[in-house]
Amino acid sequence: MYEVNRMIKEQQSLAKTSAALKNASQTILFVDKVSKHLRSFETLFADRFNVRTAENLPDALKILDNEPVAVIACDSTLASEEGAEFLAAVKHRFPALVTIFMSDSKDASEAIRLINDGQIFRYLVKPFPRQALVEAIEKAIQKHEELRLVTKDGSAAAQRQLSFSQMMADIRRRREEKKFY
Repeated sequence: MYEVNRMIKEQQSLAKTSAALKNASQTILFVDKVSKHLRSFETLFADRFNVRTAENLPDALKILDNEPVAVIACDSTLASEEGAEFLAAVKHRFPALVTIFMSDSKDASEAIRLINDGQIFRYLVKPFPRQALVEAIEKAIQKHEELRLVTKDGSAAAQRQLSFSQMMADIRRRREEKKFY
């Protein structure tokens, strides 16, 4: 009986270690000034991904600088700091990082601008259904894997495709800017 219990415990330990190794490349960073929201995100995703949280942008930047992160989901405003500006800066520093913007604003022009600028992958308006966040995270993880392969591969075709996509996003952004002048 003792031997069976020991084997079960070893198997459980191996399963946990395996899951941790699998999820190490799929780290999600949630940035929100509300601790309750961060705990909810951890509860929702901890069984599938390595979840990190930060209540402010400096702490989020420390995490990004010290460990690989696949997806960052950021609240629109953190004290006086602008979440969108932060996402633009980290997207520039970490090109394979996929960004999700969570906002109270239903302003479509803000969402369109951020998406067209290539700063964010998904824009979620609070309060959003739990399933919407789950789907956004799953698609963001897939996108991260694609970006990681492109940057890792280094092939000329992949680099051209990425450059073309960035060029098209820039053209759309400029077209949108002209509409407002």
